[in-house]
Amino acid sequence: SEDFDVLKSRGVTLNGTIAIMRYGKGQTLAKIKRAEENGIQGVLIYADPFDTESLDTEVPSGPAVPSDAVERGNIKSFPGDPVTPFLPATDDIYRMPRSDVQLPGIPVQPISAEDAQHLLQGIGGPSAPIRWQGRLNLSYNIGPGYKDAAEIEVQLSSFNLFREMNIYNVIGVIPGTHESGRYIIIGCHHDSWTKGAGDPGTGMAVLMEVARMFSDLIRIEGWRPKRTLIFAAWDAAEFGQVGSTEFLQKHFGELSHRTVAYLSLDQAVTGNRSLQVIGSPLLRQVLSEAAEKVPSPGEDQMANSDQNNKPPPPHQQSQSSSSAQHQPAESLYSSWTRAQPVLLNSRRGSVPEIIPPASGADFVPFFQLLGVPIAHFQYVAGDGSTDYPPLRTVYDDFDYIVNFTDPGQHGMAALAQLIAATALKLTDTLQLPVKATDYADQISADFATFQRAQGDFFRTNHIRLDALSAAVKGFSATAKNFQEAFERSAKSEKTILSTLEEFNDRLLQLERSFLLQAAYPRHLHSRHLLYGPDNEDSNKGTLFPHLVMAVRQARKRPISPALSYVRENLSLVLNALRSATGILDKSLLLKSDPV
Repeated sequence: SEDFDVLKSRGVTLNGTIAIMRYGKGQTLAKIKRAEENGIQGVLIYADPFDTESLDTEVPSGPAVPSDAVERGNIKSFPGDPVTPFLPATDDIYRMPRSDVQLPGIPVQPISAEDAQHLLQGIGGPSAPIRWQGRLNLSYNIGPGYKDAAEIEVQLSSFNLFREMNIYNVIGVIPGTHESGRYIIIGCHHDSWTKGAGDPGTGMAVLMEVARMFSDLIRIEGWRPKRTLIFAAWDAAEFGQVGSTEFLQKHFGELSHRTVAYLSLDQAVTGNRSLQVIGSPLLRQVLSEAAEKVPSPGEDQMANSDQNNKPPPPHQQSQSSSSAQHQPAESLYSSWTRAQPVLLNSRRGSVPEIIPPASGADFVPFFQLLGVPIAHFQYVAGDGSTDYPPLRTVYDDFDYIVNFTDPGQHGMAALAQLIAATALKLTDTLQLPVKATDYADQISADFATFQRAQGDFFRTNHIRLDALSAAVKGFSATAKNFQEAFERSAKSEKTILSTLEEFNDRLLQLERSFLLQAAYPRHLHSRHLLYGPDNEDSNKGTLFPHLVMAVRQARKRPISPALSYVRENLSLVLNALRSATGILDKSLLLKSDPV
């Protein structure tokens, strides 16, 4: 919003104009909404080379795409079919009139950097602020008007089609033999804007390879999972996770009670440097144990273009060795820790970072609407979001992947082994390989960061954080006691099966306890109170997303309604942490709390 204030302060008329914007950082939808609020009639949006070309020569992200590349996208703020919110879009379900759907009311057209240069060339006025400067071959001026012309007219015509179409999710199931009512779901979308080699091609390749590996286990060795394995290839993800969300809404009651975890593969490989995981802290243990069993692709291996190297079956992964004859291969866990280290607490030392879930992938409805623990796997060059220049352009093709992004497909092979090993542990381990203490450690570390960033606001406005701090500490203490009791039960020969299943059930309820109540009128599509997308940049995840958003609004206008909204969101987080603590310590059975 400050950018529009800059334009107005310099005498630029906004009403009735067409705006040229960069994708840049932040949420595209928020930019469009601000443009609409300022009277702008249409938006042209492009990817400036500054945002797509890495200056770090050590990051092998591949060459830049030609300047005529156009990056497609959607600007919905919520997943699923917009005319059937919270309901499956089947033939017999009511559809809202399009006029009632909350979508931008102005046309938005992506253009290439080449077209943007043509339109920006020669704009007059003073130089634009330094943070607006890009890397096109021109002077980034702020206007108004052009240097050599009194007036330039641009006509923007939109030809979007509004129509209903059938979409196709492809679902494969291997029923479990012991707990068939518990589901581990592995998913990736199969639709793309253009050729889609990187997004979703790399993820679909890994998904199909994992399905082949488990098929071989069944066919050759007679193996069957104890819990049910589901493979899902979603449709219409590029229109805002439509396929996965509609599937979830159709089977909401079943999935919300039965799903153990969702493993996500959208845009699986964007580089060849290291593993990156976005996900729930609850899955840290199983991810770590699985990554220990997978050899990390070495530099010599990543440079090798042999495409016939298939991963071994999941049960043989611990026996894999590197190309070196006398040295064992470094594990994927070790290379992951080295590339993305984080210190959660002093007793454990460095562990690999698990990034908080944000938005823009098919894990969103599972995490935000179901409260299912998720893990989103990528092999990356840098940060995973700006690694891959051809993303959603016509240049996202097979040659780019095999020549620059993942020569020899060793990154994809490592991901296939990691997904298979993770799924195998989640399906076949009697005691679920997840720890409540991992969640507690992550919350404690992130809460310390939250206090440093926002503590001044709470002190200035006399809003106490004592209760929230106590709730974080109480959750950590209870998680520790729960985990110790769980470990003792698992090791005891006297423990009956139902006791371990009860511990498992309480762990599965933990993530769900962080969800906002379904009847609550705010945050309808983003219900997770602990982790979610940052309201200023939906590509980033943050702790207490709704509370952080309320604080930011109150910083701009510290008036009574805004401060009340902060207190409201603070209470929601506090209640969620106390609910999670109650699930772990069975508070109703141990004591009676005054109400």
